[in-house]
Amino acid sequence: FTTARDNYLVVAGTSGQSIYLTDVVIVAGKSAGSLTLTEAPVGTIINIIDPIYVAANSVQSVNLRIPAKVAAGSSLRVFSDEPMTSDRTLIISGYKL
Repeated sequence: FTTARDNYLVVAGTSGQSIYLTDVVIVAGKSAGSLTLTEAPVGTIINIIDPIYVAANSVQSVNLRIPAKVAAGSSLRVFSDEPMTSDRTLIISGYKL
């Protein structure tokens, strides 16, 4: 991302299936910032995981003992409160069911 975004699609929703998040890893290069993972059912945005801050030149990971659930048919999206450059990597593990 090169600008702050509040509607970046990560995984499209599938009718009748929920998305479950088990792990989130953010790797930052020279720029710090935070990300919020959201679900986007029609007409609303709901935070799935509170903002995750990552300092410059570091790694931040979130390992969920109980998977975070995105409602059936909803998309998983990411909100960035600050511009993020190409030196940042977002890794999300999970499954659809």
